[in-house]
Amino acid sequence: MNKNLNFPVNYPKNGPFELLDKCPLIAQWAQRIDPSLKIEKVDVVTADSFGKRIGYIEADIYYVANNHHHKERIVLTGQSCMTCVLLRCKETNELFTVLVHQPRFGCGKIMYECPAGMMEFNEIDHRVTASRELFEEVGIECKPDDLIELSKIYRPSVPFNFIDHSHYDEEVFFYLYMNTVSKEYILSFEGKKCGCEADEQITLHVIPFNDIWKYANEPATLAVQLMVNELFERGELHWG
Repeated sequence: MNKNLNFPVNYPKNGPFELLDKCPLIAQWAQRIDPSLKIEKVDVVTADSFGKRIGYIEADIYYVANNHHHKERIVLTGQSCMTCVLLRCKETNELFTVLVHQPRFGCGKIMYECPAGMMEFNEIDHRVTASRELFEEVGIECKPDDLIELSKIYRPSVPFNFIDHSHYDEEVFFYLYMNTVSKEYILSFEGKKCGCEADEQITLHVIPFNDIWKYANEPATLAVQLMVNELFERGELHWG
């Protein structure tokens, strides 16, 4: 992992060294460092592994800015995808969404969110990640090409968003799944238990799309609602 970097990276004594050597997170982070920031060294504090891959790296960053030495602790997680489900009722034309309801222990709450998940390091097409997570968390099966690249349409020059930019490197790519279906199908998601992993505690809830802001209390889901509404107003999204 230290190769081709302009600064040394120090691992913790307990490793896991082999997984860290294969992990691209620090190299990816280094590629977008502002030229005005001089990195002196990176000390990896902890590295959490999920099977045969590193999921999170907590690191102390030593750097120079404005001729002063600084230290910041950050968490590297890589890229993720979030998909907004937009279902139009064919009987009434009402718009609904499906939110996942799951514990988030960082804030100590059970949160409403759009379905989302982290990219695997070997995944190149973000839509593959988004479609996989949509199936695992909601049970909607679709082809990657069926997903609308929401953040790319909304802001083509920067097709991702930093949700917690002060301490996390996570880049979130937003997608939209649109379909016109029966009211019976829409309501079939209400209260459904989902989640691919054994430790996932996900319950689905169906709500009117315009009521997302009444339930969601985190920036990514709220940003998705804003993007969808604005793109419809601009005529860049429409029902086929």
